[in-house]
Amino acid sequence: MAPMPGDEKPLPLPRNLWVAVLLSCQTSVLFGWGLAQLNAVTGDAEVRGAMQKDVDITSTELTAAQVAVYVTALIAAVTGPKYIERLGARDMLLWNDVFYIVGGVLTAVPEVHVIIAGRLIMGLGVGLGTCCVPPLIAELSPTAHRGALGCLHQIFVTVGALAAALLGFAFCTYAEHGWVFANASFALPALLQLALKHRIPHSPRWLVRHGRPHEAEHVLRLYGDPDAAEEGVRAMQRELDAGDRNLRSRSRSGSAGTGGNSPRDLVAIPRDRAAGRSYEAGGNDDKGAEVQGPSWGDVFGLGWPAVVGFGLASYQSISGINVVVGYSTMLLAAAGLKMPIIGTIAVTFSNVVATIISGRTMDGLGRRALMLASSCVMTAGMLLAALALLAIEDEGTMDFLAIFALVAYIFGFALGIGPVPWVVMCEVVPSDLRSKAVSGFVASNWFCNCVVVGLTQVAINGLGGCALDASPDGDGDDDDCDNDKLLKGVGYLFLLLAVVCVTQTLFVAFVVPETKGVSLEGIQQRFRAGSAASATNNETWDQQTRALLADEGNALDQ
Repeated sequence: MAPMPGDEKPLPLPRNLWVAVLLSCQTSVLFGWGLAQLNAVTGDAEVRGAMQKDVDITSTELTAAQVAVYVTALIAAVTGPKYIERLGARDMLLWNDVFYIVGGVLTAVPEVHVIIAGRLIMGLGVGLGTCCVPPLIAELSPTAHRGALGCLHQIFVTVGALAAALLGFAFCTYAEHGWVFANASFALPALLQLALKHRIPHSPRWLVRHGRPHEAEHVLRLYGDPDAAEEGVRAMQRELDAGDRNLRSRSRSGSAGTGGNSPRDLVAIPRDRAAGRSYEAGGNDDKGAEVQGPSWGDVFGLGWPAVVGFGLASYQSISGINVVVGYSTMLLAAAGLKMPIIGTIAVTFSNVVATIISGRTMDGLGRRALMLASSCVMTAGMLLAALALLAIEDEGTMDFLAIFALVAYIFGFALGIGPVPWVVMCEVVPSDLRSKAVSGFVASNWFCNCVVVGLTQVAINGLGGCALDASPDGDGDDDDCDNDKLLKGVGYLFLLLAVVCVTQTLFVAFVVPETKGVSLEGIQQRFRAGSAASATNNETWDQQTRALLADEGNALDQ
């Protein structure tokens, strides 16, 4: 009987793989940096090098610049898959660096419309990057280390946000025109990635999909276990052949349409792996045929895996992370802190620490366990924050509890719901559909982000009893929302977010499967044989996997 994953001590990771993953994650750094960039240089308009000192920007224009990244990131996530599949995630990352470099330079120009244009271009890089990095890492990573390596994407997202806050604080506090240097330095990680591009390989599964199995084996030998490289390519080819048969079957029966795509949106991917037939004895009747690239209909036709992916991507946004991150400085200022940016740095630092803890424990404790614990902590944090703002009258006690609750919420988010979905979303879909499906998950994430960011201030004003278009200046004008109303609105919003976190906990408990220690090919075997009920029962899934391996006479590709 084939050994189950985790029965043997995993091999140490090759240095080449570490370098490749860390270089790929420079895109993740830029993701977090881009979202936090303006908050870092505009949070305190009175400091020496704040952007407002050189740029006459209204609150509406500043909001437009913030939202610009989310809008173009959503567009890139929807339109990017066909280019990612043609070029490969590795080459797409390198082209993506152009968006980051140009966008970063433009945001350092003291002209409002140029800054907004730079943010729009930057958003293209953010959207494409989130479609490239998690799948590339997942397909390069050995089974035993896939969770820890996959978590690096979210770790470096938080590192990017922390870097933006630290550089913004340093440059804007101590240098004239400091915001220019802070924004221009955004291009540095992209330049590093371009300079060392030869250290990042193509995904071996992408190489197999494009009829280059010998190159795939070479990548596996350099970046994985050399002794398992040949069997790894065989396993990939079997999974891809199964995906081909499913696509042909749906095409013949007419059960899957184009999903609204035009013919040009469908990439014809050759499935004649003649150059690699020596890896797999025999053949099938479809040898030499061409299979149309996957459509959105194929993605939605996945059923349960699609529900898992879209659900996790959406909950990651609507459970309130951008409300806390985007309004933490305002809340800390309302609570009486003289330098709220320091509090924001502390919150961001806790995000980094918790995400690192998640990465070190994901392959041991499991994906579901971390997300369940994460959701519970997030729920408790939101409830405590709501209690502090709505029911505590003593200002000192309220301030302490509110800050403690926000840090606890951020810690909980970073422990599971922040990093783990990026790993699971890549694991639950088959290789042939991974690029398309992950882009759909990312698009839903960005859509929810756009809604949350766009409606947060309106929700706070409405729940607090202010005019919907009131500003939180608190100087006594009729159009302002004073601190009491502001804190009341935020308190009720936190109460609503606590309810969302409860539903998130139920979703993870009853819908999301445990994928710890199972190869990507093995996960697809489980989905073909299992059900949602058995997915949340590890013992049942282990029994199913052992039976499948015994019947098919192969082993999981560790």
